Amino acid sequence: MSGSNLYTAGGYQESDPNAPYDVLVLKYDADASPRLQWAYSWGGGSTGENARSVAVSADDIYVTGSFGSAADPNSPDLLLLKLHDDGTSASFVASTTYVGANADIGCGIALADGKVYIAGYTTSDTGDTDALLLAYDTDLNLLWEHSWGGADDDVAYDVAVHDGTIYVTGKESGHAFVNAYTKTVVIPAVSQLGLLLMLLVLLSAGGAVILRRRAAA
Repeated sequence: MSGSNLYTAGGYQESDPNAPYDVLVLKYDADASPRLQWAYSWGGGSTGENARSVAVSADDIYVTGSFGSAADPNSPDLLLLKLHDDGTSASFVASTTYVGANADIGCGIALADGKVYIAGYTTSDTGDTDALLLAYDTDLNLLWEHSWGGADDDVAYDVAVHDGTIYVTGKESGHAFVNAYTKTVVIPAVSQLGLLLMLLVLLSAGGAVILRRRAAA
């Protein structure tokens, strides 16, 4: 939600069930009975695109998800798409992809302090996934990246920023985690949620691990 408007993003498919998906972004007003203001679709990858999350700052819209290409056997790649809200329609500004060794997916997105943060996952050569956190500037230039994980599948599902601290949530080795990334703030001991193992990681602005804590019931 941004101001008095609601934005949502996902996938769009033509009537042909075999056709690839395109990114679909919708804008509604925030009245008691929301009305559609505009719909915008974007695509071009031969194996389809999909949106997982959207964030809005003023008239700029940022979308993350996946971008596929039949020419790239290691796709899909993580997608970052920037649009401009023209009021009654949306227009394309720029797009970029994060290309790892294998499939990469963007799951959550947040905006803060002139930066775009994306949480998701990258796939290793063994087929396991590692959690991934990326930082971009608003021109979609990659500033830094950080990934982590063990022998099992690890995924970062969402990201939020508060008072200069970046919080990431997801799963690591089948257990839930919450990570915190900050420049200067020291994070207290992690709390527990039921029987789920919680993980807390404190990093410098450049991505170096300062503190790593676990807690389990």
